[in-house]
Amino acid sequence: MTAGARTAGQRGQALVFGLFVLIVCVAAMYLMLDAGAMVMSKVRLVNTADATAYSGAVMDARLMNFIAYTNRAMAANTASIGEEVSLKSWLGYASGVGTAAIRDPGLLNPAKYPAFDPLRAISKSSKTAIADLQKVMDKTEKAQETTVRTILNAASDVAVLAEPIERSKVMQEVADANYRNDGTVKVNSALTVLSLPSTTLLHHYTGKDRTGAQPYSGETFDPAQEKMRSFTNFQFGMPTYVDHLVARAALLRARSWFMPALLSACPQYEAMGLLDFMVRRGGLQRLSLDEWRSADTLGDFSWVPAPPTPLCFPFEFPAVHALSDSAKVPTRTDFTSNHYNYAPSMTPLTYALGELVDGNTSTHYSGLPDYWDLSLAARHRAPRGHNPETDFTVALSRPFSQTLAARIGGGALGMASAGPKTIVAVSSAGIFYRRPPDGSGQAAPHLGELANAFNPYWQATLDRTPHGPGSALTLVQASMGVIMPESWLP
Repeated sequence: MTAGARTAGQRGQALVFGLFVLIVCVAAMYLMLDAGAMVMSKVRLVNTADATAYSGAVMDARLMNFIAYTNRAMAANTASIGEEVSLKSWLGYASGVGTAAIRDPGLLNPAKYPAFDPLRAISKSSKTAIADLQKVMDKTEKAQETTVRTILNAASDVAVLAEPIERSKVMQEVADANYRNDGTVKVNSALTVLSLPSTTLLHHYTGKDRTGAQPYSGETFDPAQEKMRSFTNFQFGMPTYVDHLVARAALLRARSWFMPALLSACPQYEAMGLLDFMVRRGGLQRLSLDEWRSADTLGDFSWVPAPPTPLCFPFEFPAVHALSDSAKVPTRTDFTSNHYNYAPSMTPLTYALGELVDGNTSTHYSGLPDYWDLSLAARHRAPRGHNPETDFTVALSRPFSQTLAARIGGGALGMASAGPKTIVAVSSAGIFYRRPPDGSGQAAPHLGELANAFNPYWQATLDRTPHGPGSALTLVQASMGVIMPESWLP
């Protein structure tokens, strides 16, 4: 056989090999396109899951901040009731000075206390204005104490109870927005139920349970010293926060002065400097979660002889007494010595006479409102110096038939599997409490501030490491970083 004949017999063999290579290349390209489509479907669903989870966390953070604003408003309203109780007793004191000046000018002798004359003159000329102011206060008390508090209470209750439903709606809306006109996506919110603020962080304090909101940090508020050790290192509850607001109110602080007389009823003591004197004491006290009490007293102390001995002793002549109470039934008597800036012990006869004769003017305050605050379990679950946080996991599912891979060619990777074709993405998010840096850009000066439901510094965060309750899907995602049809899961 000649060389030409052998060459002619081998023609076309390279074509067979080339066709085989071409088929392999086409298959590889198809698989590459299919895998790329799967990756794109995965990336899109994961991004949607992140956006959905973060939107849920934002809802949680907004709820906590709304509770903080509501609690602050209710605490301010409660403290303002104390303001009114305090103002009423102060007005009663001013009116009493004017009454004493009119009724018995000798009771507070101008010759003994010339420095007292200006106050006496002002009180005498202002009695009508004082009476009118008291009437205005009586008309506004009910609206301030009940209407405002009812609105605030209702608003916080609605917010807490409606948040789970609204959060599910918002997350589904975010997911749908990412797939508008491109099939369907379903948000599985079952994993988020136990992570809602209302079930992990918040507790509804009502009745006697309101005392459970006291700080657990071991620090206390000292009303006698009118200061708080650290506003930001406190775990606030409503009672403590109310006391803090009261401590900052100038009208509610201890009111007192001491005025020596120019004359003495015991002349032999004048040489010793033991002159008569006048003492004014007053202030506000919160006797319980539901009652304010304020007192203003003015006692005239004179050194009087004690026959048959030549000795004299200071005797208190009750001058002015004014008491105010917030309880609906003002029947409480309180002779605790250090209350009302020590009025029961410094001016005992005047204070006792006020209890017996004047009775109490009342604001008809019905008590510290029910409110939402951090639960004791959430507080004790977090170590000292750390804040309780919430984390939840959201799962998104989407039919495989609606993915880009399915539209390109049915998904060669997925066609080998039997059963439903659904891809799932999982994302985690949560909320935490942190005071932001100040306006100067410096580091936050309150890094040790514990989480509380009275400062609106709750923030949302996205956790990009999926973590669910030990589900196989989560394990696959964490280890392989891919989204697969459910039928591929072990």
